[in-house]
Formats: sequence, C-alpha cells, structure tokens
Amino acid sequence: MEDHDIEVFRVLEESLLTAEGRRSPDRLMALIAEDFVEFGSSGRIFGRQDVIDAAGALPDISTPLQDFTATSLSLTAVLVTYRSTTRRLNGETQDALRSSVWTMSNRGWRLLFHQGTLIPATE
Repeated sequence: MEDHDIEVFRVLEESLLTAEGRRSPDRLMALIAEDFVEFGSSGRIFGRQDVIDAAGALPDISTPLQDFTATSLSLTAVLVTYRSTTRRLNGETQDALRSSVWTMSNRGWRLLFHQGTLIPATE
C-alpha cells in the first residue's frame, strides 16, 4: 500500500477517536457500517448504535496513533492495526493494540469491524 493510502486510513481512524468526531452522530453514522461489530477491550461486543450512543462518554485517546499499519485485504477491504494510549479522567493511561477492517462502499470507506486488546501495565 502506498504511503498516501496509509494516511487516508490514519485520518479515518483518528477522526473516530477525537472528541470532535465522537460528538458528531452524523459523522459516526457516515463512517461506521450498518453491520459494524466491535470486540471491545472490555470483552463486550458492540454494534453500530452502541458505539454512536456511547461515543460522547468515551475517554480521550492520544494521537497520532503508534505503530500504524494498513494492509490491503482486497480491492475493497483494508486491515488497519495500531497501538493506542487512552488517557482516563483520573490521569492514568492504558495502552491497547487495535485492529480495524475498513470496506469500500458506494458511500466511501466505512468501518466494518474493530477490536481493542488491552496491554497489561508493566511494573
């Protein structure tokens, strides 16, 4: 995948993680596929409406995202992986490994799947 293509997916991912992006239900609905599924780092499974409903209450995730990669799965699907750092309200941070599958639709790139896996804190 060419560098400029990777940046398209970085921008898409980061737009879903920023406070501004999360506060816009229209933006979320435009980017998240109707049949979206997330395996959350909590162990819960979320659908599109769950994410839209909870978006404004989610903690801040630092950007730019670390170790960002984008791999073509087909002409219309891309796997994105990265490491994120979440900053909780109490100031603590939590790192996670994340993966997303983006698919091309007649409306552009849409998020079909996401998974977050917490990285245990080292002492």
